[in-house]
Amino acid sequence: MKLGARLAIPLLLFASSLSGQAVCRPPWKLEETFRMGAVDGPAALTSVQDFDLDREGRMYVPQTFGVAVFDAGGRPLAPIGRIGQGPGEFEVGARWLGWRGDTLWVTDLRSTHFFNRDGNEAYKVTFRTPVGTEGTFAPRTPLADGSFLGDRSLSGNTIGPFMSAERLPLLRFSRAGAVLDTIAWASWSAPRTVKVGGGMLDHPLQDWSFRALGESLLPVVATPDGSAVVLIGDIREENEAPSLLDLIGLPVRALGSFDLLKIGIGGDTILNSTLPFEPKPVTKAWQDWLREAFSGSYAGAAEAREAITFPEFLPPVRQIVAGQDGTVWLLRELREDRADLWEIYDERGDLTGSVLITDGRSAPRPWSPRLQVLRATLDEVWGTKLDDLDAPTIHRYRIVKSC
Repeated sequence: MKLGARLAIPLLLFASSLSGQAVCRPPWKLEETFRMGAVDGPAALTSVQDFDLDREGRMYVPQTFGVAVFDAGGRPLAPIGRIGQGPGEFEVGARWLGWRGDTLWVTDLRSTHFFNRDGNEAYKVTFRTPVGTEGTFAPRTPLADGSFLGDRSLSGNTIGPFMSAERLPLLRFSRAGAVLDTIAWASWSAPRTVKVGGGMLDHPLQDWSFRALGESLLPVVATPDGSAVVLIGDIREENEAPSLLDLIGLPVRALGSFDLLKIGIGGDTILNSTLPFEPKPVTKAWQDWLREAFSGSYAGAAEAREAITFPEFLPPVRQIVAGQDGTVWLLRELREDRADLWEIYDERGDLTGSVLITDGRSAPRPWSPRLQVLRATLDEVWGTKLDDLDAPTIHRYRIVKSC
């Protein structure tokens, strides 16, 4: 969409979107209370792709060999599972996990395993379901009713339709692998790939990494209890109705809006909140920086530099984290200072506060978030960063509210 010279959300709409909100304007600060990680030894981590805690504060981290387990103080305990094809073994290493009551679920891209609190496998769910041009699905995230979100794999004639689709269905599967229904339709807010040579690379503005990307390769996250999914709906860079100030000829800031959605696994809309935002143009300076950063992150830098293209505006949301307490955390658009601004919304979709993270890095690529948020509430945040030797470290922060 083109952004007009003067446009804004109608004043009444803008006012209503803020009514009833007790918003703390200054960003809140993070105070580190715990750190875990090592370059080598039993506490070393090869990567941190997912993370969860049990009721005693023990930490669970999927690794290539299985699930690494640590006590509340960060001391290594006996791991869960190992590589293999037998009971309690992972064919491709542990990838995603979470606690549901007394059961730990772990996905290895082939099956989803369910472990008792003693670390023994109770059962596992395995299926391989081809769905037309949507790809082939294996069980991924268990949902509250016993159904599953699927892990999508693409090959042959499924790659083209997936990459060219403007939106795709988020499918729900039975334990036997049958397609039950479509929970929601998900779309992208920025270019997804860059064609370089005969391959495709992730576009730096499509920053749906870690947990957000994992839900069937769509920009959707499941709530921790598996009862709903959270995603961004329509993005309106230009609102059609003029504001009162616009009508009387006074200059106003250009405003757009986007929809924050929470959809129950049965397809019912739990939350549909329209949020105002100021579209940020992808200026020449932004393009120059992203082009150099992108080409410098891959082999064949010159070809990558020429291949990348850019949208007119930065996508308003880079990542979503569904909080343990029902909050929704949105990582907003890239900033010139490369800081991460996380906005926190309550269960009604009202803005409650924000957190600004100005240091650290979660991945080697310079456009990646400073902190990869893995678990969050209004009181604390768990996330991962890289140390000076690019080894992953896990951090816990207390949220210091400024008001």
